[in-house]
Amino acid sequence: MHPDIQTHKIQSRLASFCRSGENSGLKGVSKGRLKHYRRLVFNNVNSSLKSAYPLTHNFLSEEKWLKAVTDFFREHVCESPQIWQMPGEFLNWLTEKDDPLLKECEFLSELLLMEWLEVELFMMEDIECEYSTQQNAQRDKLLINPEHRLLAFNYPVHLKNAAEITEADKGNYYLLMHRHPSNGSIVFTDVSVFFAAMMQHLSNENQNINNLIQKTCTDFNLQVNDEIFKKSKEFIGKAISTQLILGFTN
Repeated sequence: MHPDIQTHKIQSRLASFCRSGENSGLKGVSKGRLKHYRRLVFNNVNSSLKSAYPLTHNFLSEEKWLKAVTDFFREHVCESPQIWQMPGEFLNWLTEKDDPLLKECEFLSELLLMEWLEVELFMMEDIECEYSTQQNAQRDKLLINPEHRLLAFNYPVHLKNAAEITEADKGNYYLLMHRHPSNGSIVFTDVSVFFAAMMQHLSNENQNINNLIQKTCTDFNLQVNDEIFKKSKEFIGKAISTQLILGFTN
């Protein structure tokens, strides 16, 4: 047998043992030492997931958290070799198997999603784009930061401590997350349904301020008036200052 094939088989069997705790054909190893490999690998997995989901970890009891992580570790074969993507696979695994944990707490899937997207945004590849910070007649279309996510929630997982969220909080909430281009930090912006719709329009197509406000008002069967225009301009100005909106483009 080719050495590379043999090495791959040994690695696969060792990985299988680390997940299941059952020795499936590993030879020439000390049974007493194998358990330490499993413990170390599990601790790395658990530590990585805790780091990605600190709010979820703090909210759940240690028993529930460890059960979820242990089941994931045992049952799931990670697809990506990049360890930072493992938390995304953890979320997908919980969702696809319709884990009872998600049924016990209605907002838990939203909390997990928010935390995972923060990781994903932080780690994603840079998206290059050209823009100007100066508005003029030839270059007056707003350009939204492409490194962003717009989320709709039923619970205020981005506004309240998870332990304080109750059924009475159920409603409609909107969150914009974006990566700041200068320092890579993830910025969270709570927005109304009106401004969520406005940013969705801007995500679909670069637009000037007047058209953007008009389109959003049309969505809600509103007439543009001084108050709407003023508040919209203020929101856009704040979005530019945080670089949710990068600037202007053709």
